[in-house]
Amino acid sequence: MSKSELSPDKILIHAVGNETRRDDGLALEAIKYIKNKFPDFSFKTDYQLYLEDVLEWCNYSKVWFIDASYGNDLKNRTTQNVPLDFNPSVHHMGPDLLASMAKEIYGSSVEVIVSELPGEDFSLGEGLSPKAKSTLNDFIVSLETQFPIELE
Repeated sequence: MSKSELSPDKILIHAVGNETRRDDGLALEAIKYIKNKFPDFSFKTDYQLYLEDVLEWCNYSKVWFIDASYGNDLKNRTTQNVPLDFNPSVHHMGPDLLASMAKEIYGSSVEVIVSELPGEDFSLGEGLSPKAKSTLNDFIVSLETQFPIELE
């Protein structure tokens, strides 16, 4: 793709989380930093992914999806194709399912990059745990040297 095809208006940065569930707000804190540093991208925040997000994702060349996760390591990955045998009444849909739906239903070639930011405390309450604060710092530092989305 040429640079013009991957201009910032063709990239959506989508973060999900809930700041009242401690480390679940990690992605929302990360996107605040990204918005300040890269204001020309499109941004979206939600509590979770929704079925309606599929159609929106199809309007972009790339989607960078950011979420908090259990685990020990900061991970950046591309989505994997998954079967479309899901129950639409469930409350949780992952980025892999939405990317597969975009491809299968709408013929979209959107590339979805997922950043999983490790946290440890997802209980009710506000503020990040020490581990999540460390993760946020590591994530911000990593953006200076290795941006997850290829812009050229």
